[in-house]
Amino acid sequence: MVYPQELPLEGVEFRALISGAHTITSDFIYFRQGDYFGAACYEKLTVHSEIERGARMKSVGVIVANYDTLHHHLEYLAQQVRLVYCSELLYSYYILMFAWSAI
Repeated sequence: MVYPQELPLEGVEFRALISGAHTITSDFIYFRQGDYFGAACYEKLTVHSEIERGARMKSVGVIVANYDTLHHHLEYLAQQVRLVYCSELLYSYYILMFAWSAI
């Protein structure tokens, strides 16, 4: 992965999640990370799983130097967040492994 080494990523995971996530199905989030600009695509999927408490929430984002270029990435971010849900078998495997390791 290539990114500027001087870019501090602390807290970016909180900026890439939408406020009130439990009430929103999908949206784009825009944020600042130091002198850089970020956008993330958020989606929530209702699932029938006690482990996941009935919902799977994901955000996929990008950080760029120029705010005017963020819109170029939105379609790709939406595709990537949906790809996470399409990989349900792999995702379910990791959830199962997490649950098993917690026993």
